[in-house]
Amino acid sequence: MTLKVYAVNRAGTTTRVLRPETPVVPATTVDESAAFPDCQCEKCRAEGKADLSYRVLLDHTMFCPACLAGAPCVTKGALGRAWRRGRA
Repeated sequence: MTLKVYAVNRAGTTTRVLRPETPVVPATTVDESAAFPDCQCEKCRAEGKADLSYRVLLDHTMFCPACLAGAPCVTKGALGRAWRRGRA
């Protein structure tokens, strides 16, 4: 496998080589300690909560007899509202 680093101008018409093509060996293991921690900003935390709410809603609809039968389900409505509030 080879790797070449280059830059392209905004118009995409001109390229400039930053590092010439060189052979590289692919990694065989991944160092988990090099991963960035989860973002803790308000937006990302809210998205994480909305994602969790959505998974709870899906889990409910997959096992609830009323939801599976297509009948109205009060719990599904409440979980759906909680999910929508979390996305806003």
